[in-house]
Amino acid sequence: MRSLLFIIFQSLVFITSAQSKWTAIMTQGGEAQTYNSYYTEAAVEQFIREQAKKNNVISELIYGDGKWHVVATYKKEKTIISWKWEKEFPSAWVKGQWADGKHISKVTWGDGKWAVVMTTKDKYITQSWANRDSWKELETWFQTKWKENTRYNVIDIAWGNGKWCGIMGVTSVYEAQSLKVSDDFPSKWIQDKYNEKYNITAIESDGKKWYVVMTKKAAQQSETVLNPGNEFPESDIKKQWDKERRISGLVYVNEAKTESLSQADLDAFDAYFMDDIPDEKDTYSSYVASAQDKLDKKNYTGAIADFEKALALDKASETIWNNLAWAKYLNGSCTVALADVNKSIAIKSTYFNNHTKASILKCQDKCAESLTYFNEAIRLYRVKYGKIDEILYYSDRSATKRCTGNYSGALDDIELALAIEPNNTSLKRSQKELNDLVAGK
Repeated sequence: MRSLLFIIFQSLVFITSAQSKWTAIMTQGGEAQTYNSYYTEAAVEQFIREQAKKNNVISELIYGDGKWHVVATYKKEKTIISWKWEKEFPSAWVKGQWADGKHISKVTWGDGKWAVVMTTKDKYITQSWANRDSWKELETWFQTKWKENTRYNVIDIAWGNGKWCGIMGVTSVYEAQSLKVSDDFPSKWIQDKYNEKYNITAIESDGKKWYVVMTKKAAQQSETVLNPGNEFPESDIKKQWDKERRISGLVYVNEAKTESLSQADLDAFDAYFMDDIPDEKDTYSSYVASAQDKLDKKNYTGAIADFEKALALDKASETIWNNLAWAKYLNGSCTVALADVNKSIAIKSTYFNNHTKASILKCQDKCAESLTYFNEAIRLYRVKYGKIDEILYYSDRSATKRCTGNYSGALDDIELALAIEPNNTSLKRSQKELNDLVAGK
């Protein structure tokens, strides 16, 4: 009997309910495993290199809570690993790696880029990938590949920047696969599949629905699902490690789930408000309040829509233009966000819209230009409040200095942030990383 563990924290919110953040799949395996989280790609790459020396291969990579979370698993056979980060899926690079005998082991989207990890020594005879604008189109591609060769299996799925990416590979033996799309996490369906000797192969969420791929195994492995959790499930992962289960999948949901109202609900609202229609000022305020609420709950798509409705009524607010840009930035749309924050700065240059522009420029790999705006954001913050009391300004500037290779300057900013929050574990971790980089380790 396969166990399925769910740690559920649920809160009911009118119309909008917060979607849980973290899900971890833990599957039977005795190989040594380790993981860590980093704010920059450079730090992740250093981790990959260090783990490769120990014959540890990257088995999971995901962006969540503003950081990259990377998992490395030991392989008995010597394995060569390559990786690539690009704003568009790196198709030419993948083709070259295939020619060198490597296959895709992980694909994910985060911080404005696609990340692809490829390794040697895997079980796939050949591979194929596809980017599609919708899940329906991706599923059609799956069906086409299955008709082409029944031994094609879905290896990984990833959603990002409004697109779906699917990876499939031909195996030496046929393994049945089953797909599920669900508004809520499909716990019952997963348990039913466990009873039929399936294991989870790939799992993803676009913030609105869950997408799960399970594969029927000749020798089924014990598997546990940690879902949902508002924080990275570090303590639960350690407990599962003690039971000889290893991380085989991670999902981070960065968007709230919006419930739709029935027609009866809408009619009831009409009946209630028909004699109390709000004026334009009240409507503007309600759009702003709704947008901010959705932004706080990480429902970026909903926040963008409401900020745009507010701007349709009043385009003179530097705050609303900035918040629209910030919502688009958090949603992964750095290019379109830049035009909005420029409008905000044109109305009035503030500490917050300079910080937003700096973050967007960093997202576009314009680190040197980004640093100029982080400096201005910090200067204006001091002018307004006399001192910096939010670590975000120093930690974000530190990441940008690190991006430019100024490790000592990045370390200075981390230490300024630690002066504000001396017990912040993430800052301490970054401090250690930067000390090592400064020392040339």
